[in-house]
Amino acid sequence: MVRLELQTWFQNRIVRRTSSLLVDHKQSIDVTEDASDVDDTCDCDNYQEPVVPLHRKEIQVGKLLGTGSFSQVHEITNVSLRGKLASFCSQEEQASRQLFSATFQAKAGSNSEDTGSRYVIKHLNRKLLRRPRQFHHAAQSLIEEADVMAKLDHPNILKIRGKALGGASAFAETGRFDGFFIITDLLSGTLKQRIEEWKRAKEYQSLGSLDKILMKTRHAIGLSSALDYLHDRRIIFRDFKPDNAGFKTDDTVQLFDFGLSRTLPEPGQAKEEFSGGSNDLGLLGEDEVTYLMSLAGTTRYMASEVLLTRRYNLKADVYSFALVFFEMLAEKTPFEGFGFGCFEEYVCRLGRRPELSRLGLPSGLEGLLEAAWHQDIAERFSMKDVCETLLLLVHDMEAGLVEPKEPTN
Repeated sequence: MVRLELQTWFQNRIVRRTSSLLVDHKQSIDVTEDASDVDDTCDCDNYQEPVVPLHRKEIQVGKLLGTGSFSQVHEITNVSLRGKLASFCSQEEQASRQLFSATFQAKAGSNSEDTGSRYVIKHLNRKLLRRPRQFHHAAQSLIEEADVMAKLDHPNILKIRGKALGGASAFAETGRFDGFFIITDLLSGTLKQRIEEWKRAKEYQSLGSLDKILMKTRHAIGLSSALDYLHDRRIIFRDFKPDNAGFKTDDTVQLFDFGLSRTLPEPGQAKEEFSGGSNDLGLLGEDEVTYLMSLAGTTRYMASEVLLTRRYNLKADVYSFALVFFEMLAEKTPFEGFGFGCFEEYVCRLGRRPELSRLGLPSGLEGLLEAAWHQDIAERFSMKDVCETLLLLVHDMEAGLVEPKEPTN
């Protein structure tokens, strides 16, 4: 009993200490970015509707839907507002709370199986309490994720619906590891799961080669549009992979998990913003300006300049997109079986890429992938280039102007 009480006291102390630090210091915690050029705030101006402020005790959770290194996601089974908390909210926030609760109850009462009518809560993983430094870093990341998502409005980006009342101070007020949280819509599945389904589904297997390519390319247009939207606001996603994209029940693909995203400064406003020692903005286009940031992302989808801890920019996302699009088209994980040393040598230093000739793609799609995962940042497509090219390719495929090539063995 004494040991349990001591453990509880220690965990509460970690949570409250983290809350104090987060409230007092609004800059990034990542020690590798102390000298970074990167601003961790988001300046995008697309705030559309209030994010509903809720207390953790007002939310009842159901089954665990997913667990990551730093967070957990549960389905929400009930929302029960506590009247005494209204005094901590503005009139607009009070109205949003009432509307959210009423909407939730109405949808819950319909017994709908539609995942579009259900919500999930994302909060920190309890296991992080064993590692106070990681708990603090993860808490900062989750708070920044909420701030970024609240200012985004795009059909292919998962919308935040609610977050913890009181912001970062919710950790101290509740004393709980899940005191701060975000609420989003429940997706029907991830892109990773969809790729696995394609391998087994008879309905999909009955499609012709061009129809399969067209379907996947349309999904890729949605994802590229989301990334282009972020890049227009100088937000770099930094962890684009099949596990961070999912589908609504109407089959709309959406990007989610902004925990590693950062907002880049405008060219000319950051210190030491050019690789190669150049300080002349006229020598390089805006897309070639690089920034000092920490290594972030998933190795398999990480651009060479990121993994080699060099300066990088928005085009690191373009590389990741190309690898994910390849995985969609090939229904095969890129660089499977590569250890870290092999990956660093052959992919990052020698520029090895997945083989395209075996896929039987239209030549335009092959060219797009090669331009999007180009080793040289200056030669690599921008996300806008990718979007425009994909739209043209889909138009040509639908019009019968291009055909898939015969795959090689």
